[in-house]
Amino acid sequence: MEKQKLDEAFVNDKDASELLGVSIDTLRSLRFTNRGPVFYKVGRSVRYSVNDLKKFLKESRHQTSEQQ
Repeated sequence: MEKQKLDEAFVNDKDASELLGVSIDTLRSLRFTNRGPVFYKVGRSVRYSVNDLKKFLKESRHQTSEQQ
């Protein structure tokens, strides 16, 4: 049987935390408080879509206003 390629990549906690630039503990805390990126739970394993992580980063973007 041929291995099929997924349409998008999925990563574990460690890789997701590296992509976001936060610790694994911070990522887990964000997940438990429903403030983090969308995740998938398969059995006991947690996986993040790379596309969802990129979207989370874009939505987390803030710009400071210029002081007058």
